[in-house]
Amino acid sequence: MVQHKKNILFLQPTYDIDLPRNIRTDNIVSFLDKQFDITIQCFNVGKHRSPKGEVKFIRSEFSLLGKYVFNKSASGATLKGIGRFVSRVGNLIFNRFLFPDSYVIEHSRVIKKISQEQPDIDVIIASIVPFSNITLAYKLRKKLYPKSKIILDIGDPLTNNPAHNSTLLKRVSTYIPFLGYLKSRFERKYLPQADMIVVTNELIRKYYVDRYAVNSDKITVIPQGVDINTFNELKVPEADKIRMIYAGAFYPGYRDPGIFFKALDEMDDSTVLVRLIGVGSHYDKDIKSSGVEILDRMAQDRLAAEYAKANCLLFFDNPPGLQTSGKIYELMALKKAVLFIYHSAKSPVYQWVKAYPNIVFCENEVGSIKEGVTKIKSLIHQRFNYNVAHFSWQKRSADFEKLINELSVIE
Repeated sequence: MVQHKKNILFLQPTYDIDLPRNIRTDNIVSFLDKQFDITIQCFNVGKHRSPKGEVKFIRSEFSLLGKYVFNKSASGATLKGIGRFVSRVGNLIFNRFLFPDSYVIEHSRVIKKISQEQPDIDVIIASIVPFSNITLAYKLRKKLYPKSKIILDIGDPLTNNPAHNSTLLKRVSTYIPFLGYLKSRFERKYLPQADMIVVTNELIRKYYVDRYAVNSDKITVIPQGVDINTFNELKVPEADKIRMIYAGAFYPGYRDPGIFFKALDEMDDSTVLVRLIGVGSHYDKDIKSSGVEILDRMAQDRLAAEYAKANCLLFFDNPPGLQTSGKIYELMALKKAVLFIYHSAKSPVYQWVKAYPNIVFCENEVGSIKEGVTKIKSLIHQRFNYNVAHFSWQKRSADFEKLINELSVIE
């Protein structure tokens, strides 16, 4: 009997924007398109990413409320004057009623669009965030694809999530006295319904098992990866200065660069140059050193070109908790010197990289950072050699392929 290729639907609403979860899906799909028929559901945000694999797209339009009030940053909508004021007030007032996030108002139009364009789906992979993708996946199974399997690909939990807690949902929590309870109830209710849950580290896997009694066999760990063809061993530029680079988000009070900036200010060393990419302009007021430059977020190929100009990579480890940054795989693939600023030597990322020769560790305090910058001067011209294939996207994709094949057998 001839077997047909499984139809896989990825729920990836902001796929066309360069964000970690979108980059993850794009790279994983690029190695799955030969084995499966891939469809990606996303919203039309005014620009289209060129996919690395052969995929079909179902692009939905935002509702007017979604476009101009709740998801302006994703939709690309711009408002001025009174329109901008009304949008902000509306967002503040009504966002509290949209749990777990504002994408819930788009579900009916997304389901309708998918029903018109995709007659058959075998596996639904819901990328989280947004967290409402969880309920969207279940709605799709109930209304359209009753035999489909559901995989939840979760970056960080809804509960115990410092990054999520710094967003609007936290700012309106004053008006939602039981927000923590709602988050916990949401995970307790919906996580066990999935056929498989994918998380990025063992800490989250244990958290779900211990807190919600989710069957440990239904949770697998597939960390972030790296495109080793784009981020590969780059030639170390000859220079008499330390040229550091950092790309990614900062979170006030969590992954916070304040102490690093203070250390640079105290050093007042003209041979230390730092480029920060995609961190936002709101840190300008905290930077006194003339050697620090802030650039906008950029696509992966442009970012790789910026990395090529650096001889030192900067990494801020998260404080103790569940979240681990996937950025470390990107940095390690470059095989350059890394200044690793940490809060705890017990962190999983610290434990993973401590055996590598290109890491200089410093605690997140001024004296240790200044000492680390001095130490790393001896490493910036060195070339390092180690295997990176085991944290490539090809390896991560192979793990997904195995998972999908184990979930169901199509006759």
